[in-house]
Amino acid sequence: MYLKGKEITYETKSSIYDRNWLVYHTATGKYYAFYEVGNVVRNQLYEAFDIYSLNNTLWYADENNYYYLYVNGEQIAARTYTRWSGNDLIVYDEQGESSYLFRDYYNRKDKTLWSAEILAAPGILTYSREINTYYIYRNGETLFNESVSAWSDNDLLVYDKTNMQTYLLPDYMSIAPGSTYTVRTLFSRNHAFWKKKASSYYLYIEGVFQYDKDVTASYNGNDLEVYQVATGLTWVLSDFTILSDNFLRPAVLKQY
Repeated sequence: MYLKGKEITYETKSSIYDRNWLVYHTATGKYYAFYEVGNVVRNQLYEAFDIYSLNNTLWYADENNYYYLYVNGEQIAARTYTRWSGNDLIVYDEQGESSYLFRDYYNRKDKTLWSAEILAAPGILTYSREINTYYIYRNGETLFNESVSAWSDNDLLVYDKTNMQTYLLPDYMSIAPGSTYTVRTLFSRNHAFWKKKASSYYLYIEGVFQYDKDVTASYNGNDLEVYQVATGLTWVLSDFTILSDNFLRPAVLKQY
């Protein structure tokens, strides 16, 4: 690959895009498409088409409803999971500690490449506290989304209903009012988390703490199974009896 007459092959990453190659130039953060690579003749020059990306991400979906997500030149769709938000699709990447919005996904299953909207990623989310109010910022701009919150020791657990995203505001009561601090993004396929403290469990579902009157619990081997009375769902707190680190973990929805 050549850019302005200079060979940049070893500065790139490539992935398959339908019957084409999608090439990412690491130095500039730009994507290029090599179209119909199966039909080209060797040792001839062809045009590389510039594909615009707002934030080093691209996605597309095909007619079979399969989606593909490229982040910094890497195709990561296989390690993600999703939730619908109207016609939009929210894609969660727990390994990369990030989540993305595919806007109007339902109407865009035509293999066209689009930039994804980043909902959460390391370093872009911060928060501040003003008396009894918290503010969450994305890239320095305040998020005015509907949310619910609950205490997790000295931290505050916040569930963003709009983006179906769970955040942890560490050491919430200890921070200086007016200063900004990093938000930790939490991932669970069912937006449910639990932790163990001494012999007690703490279960949060979509940001709401589950009180004893709302749930009942019983052991199943090393797991604790918590039955939610209002919904009839059972949540599995895996390895409850052998854990003692007080960390928040995803709760697994039991399948019958």
